[in-house]
Amino acid sequence: MLLAVLMVLGTVAMASAAEDAALSLACETSGKQVTVTVAVTKGSGLTNGQLTVTYDAAALMLTNVYASDACAMASVNGNTAGKIVLAWVGSSLTDDSTVLLTAEFTAKNPGADTTLTATFAGEATQLTVEGRKNPFTDIDNHWAKEEILAAYFEGLFTGVTETTFAPDLDMTRATFVTVLYRMEGEPAVDTSKLSFTDVGAKMYYAPAVVWATQAGVTKGTTNTTFSPEDKITRQELVTMLYRYAQYKGDSVAASKDLSRFADADQIAPWAEPAMSWALAEGLVNGYEDGSVRPAAAATRAQTAAILCRYADLV
Repeated sequence: MLLAVLMVLGTVAMASAAEDAALSLACETSGKQVTVTVAVTKGSGLTNGQLTVTYDAAALMLTNVYASDACAMASVNGNTAGKIVLAWVGSSLTDDSTVLLTAEFTAKNPGADTTLTATFAGEATQLTVEGRKNPFTDIDNHWAKEEILAAYFEGLFTGVTETTFAPDLDMTRATFVTVLYRMEGEPAVDTSKLSFTDVGAKMYYAPAVVWATQAGVTKGTTNTTFSPEDKITRQELVTMLYRYAQYKGDSVAASKDLSRFADADQIAPWAEPAMSWALAEGLVNGYEDGSVRPAAAATRAQTAAILCRYADLV
């Protein structure tokens, strides 16, 4: 009630100040997550106001919304699907661009474009959130297309060329630790700390190998070798991911009986906890013939799918 009264009292002043104020919208996307900010410029005279943002509820699901600290006393209502209303009294706005509202969404169809509209003082400003456009010519009919695109747009993978991904190409150990390193945000490392004789300090994957070794993600194939160009097997991949989950502090308590698989006896003892965890978490699946193929090489598509399931990117 107090907010409503103050809004009425300030209507005349707001109307004058609103003539000069201008809204702008911006968005950032990460996988299927979309973050939209609404900012105002020339807002120093706006001591109160009301802002409405409309969006397509069939395309976006609102997960979080909040007013910025620039609004001294604010009310945000996002309970109606497709509509957000911000009303505020008192502000510390300046004539520079100042964020008023931040809204976080999950894209229901990340491949489609969708439009948001912000309305303030009768003026409407629109923003088109562009869907993920497939740059690759060789994944259109692939079972892992969505996972590949999610991993690509998350910055975990690059294509083998600008237009091809090579989804069924086998992953190498060097490439996989590089992908995990990207997932971690590529922290700075000292490549002079390399402990493997077959990893040159100037190789593209050297920082990733140093990080993975120090984080306990890998122990190498021997005490002195990493075998960077060897194909990574499914059990090696999930073991590195299992150790990465431990490094991140995630629970790895889930387990699944491995004896149900026809080739369970081919799982190396050192890989059993990781394989059991990965299967229980749904990160890896068995094949139609009842096998799990622990020693088979993991493909780029399989790796993208596993990491997307782990990181909840699709």
